[in-house]
Parts: sequence; structure tokens; C-alpha cells
Amino acid sequence: MQVRTSISILALGAALAFAQPPSGQISALEAKVDSLSTELRTLEKVLALRGLDIDRDRRAVALQDSTFDIPVEGTAVLGESKAPVTVVLFTDLQCPYCAQMAPVLKNLQAEHPKTLRISFRHFPLVTIHDRSMEGHLALWAAGRQGKLWEYYFATTPSFRSLTDSVLTSSARSLGLDMARFDADRRSNAAKEAVERDMRLGESLGVQGTPSLYLDGKSTRSPGDIALACAKFEGTAKK
Repeated sequence: MQVRTSISILALGAALAFAQPPSGQISALEAKVDSLSTELRTLEKVLALRGLDIDRDRRAVALQDSTFDIPVEGTAVLGESKAPVTVVLFTDLQCPYCAQMAPVLKNLQAEHPKTLRISFRHFPLVTIHDRSMEGHLALWAAGRQGKLWEYYFATTPSFRSLTDSVLTSSARSLGLDMARFDADRRSNAAKEAVERDMRLGESLGVQGTPSLYLDGKSTRSPGDIALACAKFEGTAKK
């Protein structure tokens, strides 16, 4: 409703600027603009009373239209390190939508093994998922042994029940050094690394998961990723 109201105000403003109607019509239009402006301010107050941060959401929308230079070096990358198409994934191990996205991304990278690389970033939604942080600390620990993506794919089906038993058994099934795994996931370094990714995501406007950035630009569509890969592969063959 806020968008529609804003558009109406802009349209009326344009009418005042260019149509040059009679003075009586101008007064009526000005009154309508004032009324819509009042309505907009009221709506903003209602949303604020419901706990919504309007300014934050406006910034997030603006950021979604931006292109970012997101560092990939030093992250766990699925695919060849020099692949020309880059996707950065911000994900939450306890998120059902992330669990659905995981096999889609895995298949995409398998279909474009020389073209697509996917960089992993931690973004546990700690305010709504009680075991998410523990899961990401374990993910980071698995990454210390070069198995982050394998661990991610092993644990995403258990997103509804990320018990310590699940986290441990997944590590054991991958042949990880369990003493090192347990020490790493309980370390300050693990928490610092996960929180660093969370701060990065927040600076980019990430509010939910999964969040995908295709060559630095936010996208919600795996189809966009497949198309980018296909375009590059078609160009490379010429």
C-alpha cells in the first residue's frame, strides 16, 4: 500500500507540474496530495507500532538493486576457484527454504562444473532458530577439515532437528577427526567467523535466507544462475 500511495503522490505531482490545469483543479489536486501524504505518514506509524523498521526496510530494498564486490577468497567454494560465474550463498542451516535450495545449487554446479562456483557464507537466523548457531559452528569446524560443503549437504535434510547427535554423526560419517572437530566448533574462532559472515550479510541488506548473489547482484532465481552459465558457455564456444 505504501508503494501505491507513493506512486499516486508522484503522479499527482507530475500532473501539477506539467498539465497546468485551471486554478480550481490545482487546489483540488494539492488537497489530494496533502491527504495522501497524511495517509502515508499514518501508515508508516502503524507499521512502526507493529515493530517494523521502515527505514531499514527501505535501505534493504535499495541494496537489493545494487551490485556488490563480495569477497570469495578464503571462503569454502563449491566448484573451480577460477570459474567465471560466481554465486555467493548466505544460508541458515535450520531454514526449510535453504534445505530446499541446497540440492538445487548442488545440481546447478554439477551441470556447469567449469563455469559456476558457489561461495558459502554463514547467516544463522538466531532470533527464530534455536539450533542454527550451533549448526553453523559445526559447519565452520567441518570446513577447517575441507569438508564444509559435504557437511552442509549431509545435514540440511535434518534441518528440523539439529541435535548435537545429528551434528556429531554427520561429522563422523564424513570421516572427520572428531577431537579436532569438537575443539574447533567450540572455539572463539568459530563464533567470530560465523558472526563476521553475518555482519557482511547485514551490510549487503540480507534479511532472510537463502540469499543469493549472482556476480554481486541479488537474485532469487536459480534460473538466473543457469542462464548466466549458459550465456557464458555459449560465448566461450564461439
